[in-house]
Amino acid sequence: MSKYLKVLDVKRELQRVNRDILRLEEELSELEEALQLVKSGRARSAYRIFGSFIALEVSIAEASQIIEDRIAVVRAALATLRKRRDELAKELASLSR
Repeated sequence: MSKYLKVLDVKRELQRVNRDILRLEEELSELEEALQLVKSGRARSAYRIFGSFIALEVSIAEASQIIEDRIAVVRAALATLRKRRDELAKELASLSR
């Protein structure tokens, strides 16, 4: 693969990673807001959604645990993507020389 095509490929991958990071940061923000609502006692009921048609009512404690578990997953995914972004940035810098 020519150097020019490699640079374009790395740039494209970097853009994809950045989009994924933004999407996960937004999800994390929403989850943290939901967790704050649940823990503050302002939420009277909570639902766990399965697919697009099934919603089951769950206890506030269970909802809190579900949200905390999802936050952990999202944070781990963000860490992985940020590491990948740094690797791609270094690769792009080395190709641009």
